[in-house]
Amino acid sequence: MRKKQVEEYIHQALKALEDCEIVSPQGIIAKEYKGYISSFGASIITNGLLPAIAFFQEQSGKKNDPNKLLKAIFYIINSRDKELPESQNTSMLDYVIKNMDNKAEIQEEIMAAAVALKLAMRTFKFSSEEADDYASA
Repeated sequence: MRKKQVEEYIHQALKALEDCEIVSPQGIIAKEYKGYISSFGASIITNGLLPAIAFFQEQSGKKNDPNKLLKAIFYIINSRDKELPESQNTSMLDYVIKNMDNKAEIQEEIMAAAVALKLAMRTFKFSSEEADDYASA
């Protein structure tokens, strides 16, 4: 992963946090997302790219949906490469599966986007309460 690539993604990561509804209108992020983004990179290294993405994608339905992080990461990657399909039409898992011949390059992009997202998240406050409490604030 190149530092320059992470730097290029930070601006889009800030937009992704808002557009993917991870940050509230009050500028607060549910504390669970801090754990989700921290474990995402470790999960890729430990389990591999596809299993990590599949796990996070299947976690939807929780109070603070970890799948929003995948959408945000895919949003960041989409913002750089205009040839990628829109994230609303394709999941990141489908995209990776269809492009397995470029797996190493895609994994590097995903890791850089995840790092940029984690850095962007640090510019916001994290809630100390459940999502319902901070969303209504």
